Amino acid sequence: MEIFTNSIFQTIFSAVIIFILSQYVLERFIKPRMELKKLHASISEKILLYQDQITNGTLSNYEIDEIRAASAKLLSYAWMVFVLDYKKKQYIEISREINGLLTASITKDQKYISITSEGLNKLKKYKFLKISYD
Repeated sequence: MEIFTNSIFQTIFSAVIIFILSQYVLERFIKPRMELKKLHASISEKILLYQDQITNGTLSNYEIDEIRAASAKLLSYAWMVFVLDYKKKQYIEISREINGLLTASITKDQKYISITSEGLNKLKKYKFLKISYD
């Protein structure tokens, strides 16, 4: 088995193994995290964009559907990506709070506006979401 003692073969074999491992790490850990960060940005963008309508309870059905879809996508993707259990609980809370933000617009009842304000304040504790201009 002279081929296994050949230093050129060993170098090439090592390079192939390193390449395969690096691609595995890239595809399994790095790319999904990057996509999750894009979803953080997307939900933050929608909340900032519609913040005045959210706080006044005047979102249109299209805007409600858009925010719900982004929230659902964020939650489902968090389950697909390898995240710790406490982070999964955070994503559940975030999804619930985002759905709560929509209550005043869905029901067209102004008594839910205080719940909307509370929900926005609760979402501020998540540093990876930017939901206010301060």
